[in-house]
Amino acid sequence: MKQRVIYNFLLACLGTLCVMTSCKEEKVKVDKWDITDVRITSLNVTSNSFSPEAQKAFYSIDQAQGLIYNANPLPYKTQLNKIKLDIKTFQFNIVKYQIGKDNKWVEWNKIDSIALDGNDQLKLLIEDREQTVKKEYSLKINVYQFDPLTIDWQEIESNGLEASTDDNFNTFILDSKILVYSSNRQDNTSAPYRTDKANPSQFEKVEMSGLSGAIKSIQMVGEKFYCATTGNNDLLQSDNGIQWTKVATIPGDDFEFLGVLKDPTDGHFIPTLLINRSGKKSKYGTFNNGSVTEYEEVQSSFPTSNFLITSREDHLRPIIRLYGGLNMSNIHSSYWETTNGKDWLTPTVSFVGTYPFSTSHIPSLGKVKGIDLMICKGKKSRESEIEDLVYYSINGTKTWELGQVSVLLPHQMNRNSFLFAFNDDKNNIYLASSVNSDVKGSIKLFKGTKRLQN
Repeated sequence: MKQRVIYNFLLACLGTLCVMTSCKEEKVKVDKWDITDVRITSLNVTSNSFSPEAQKAFYSIDQAQGLIYNANPLPYKTQLNKIKLDIKTFQFNIVKYQIGKDNKWVEWNKIDSIALDGNDQLKLLIEDREQTVKKEYSLKINVYQFDPLTIDWQEIESNGLEASTDDNFNTFILDSKILVYSSNRQDNTSAPYRTDKANPSQFEKVEMSGLSGAIKSIQMVGEKFYCATTGNNDLLQSDNGIQWTKVATIPGDDFEFLGVLKDPTDGHFIPTLLINRSGKKSKYGTFNNGSVTEYEEVQSSFPTSNFLITSREDHLRPIIRLYGGLNMSNIHSSYWETTNGKDWLTPTVSFVGTYPFSTSHIPSLGKVKGIDLMICKGKKSRESEIEDLVYYSINGTKTWELGQVSVLLPHQMNRNSFLFAFNDDKNNIYLASSVNSDVKGSIKLFKGTKRLQN
């Protein structure tokens, strides 16, 4: 009995061993898979003829449609001559390109340039190494067909305002009205004109009270106006720009009003001043809490006339900026700013951009969609002649650049005839120019709209 059990046990072990041996000898079939991806994952275009802005252009890839393009066009007049491509795709793929419809496919490499010769479209073919899987792309390099800053102008009918290029102008928006102040130091006169912001073609002359002489400098802060005029030492204030009252008589022989700072503690206004005394150098000053405080002597290059006053808050600090003007030697002044009325600084060109070397008249500010404009009659360098100039800012007046008159100003206006500018609430800018530059008479009024509405 015991022998039979042992025999059966040995047979079972032998059977198990046979099964295990046969499993070892059986070959398992494994299918071989190749990873194939013929997509372009990123692409960049560079060229020795590209500007730094064009070199950094971003190209979008539409995998479904096989399209590669730059949504933001390259700068106007960018030349598409020889380019280099930086293409990211699977490392073993073969990349070919084709220029035009009838040309052959050429294998691409990272070193060689591609001669487009003005073509703005290029086809790309991506193949795996066995050339069994393919994907084709169309690369479209968009370039602005016109300067994106271009403003289109049309002349509109205008009545009620007469001027010459001897006049200085300041413009302000007050509720639904545009206020235009015309002043002439030679005649020692000032006159305000009013027009509707919605339809600024008809100007109405308004009688002022409490103000005599020519306005030397003026600023609107909130809904209050401050100004200084020729022939007296009175600092004036108004709630509507028409009825004026004296705030203070400034000591000294003469003074210039440089703008108003808003006190950050309680919000009251602090006028800043330039005080002139016979036989002494001019000094900076402020009028605060009923008294005048004088500070350091004024630099010789600081403006004393024909400057534009602006103000803003930067990190909760009030800042006054003066644009343009002439200094005590009737030379240049350019750009100055202060946060306290005591210390006036002129930032470096690399920080603020470019400004007119000098202005023979007060500059005007205007705005169209996305662009701030500063238009003036002045010089762009010490050696240049007085001419109509335009500067633009695309970062909220932080920096300015000299613009092209042919792009930003109406070609219909006479040479050196700019008077003033203002804008409405619909992204339109209006510009006035004189018909006869030396004779007071009717004006030409132009309405400008940015051609590229984005």
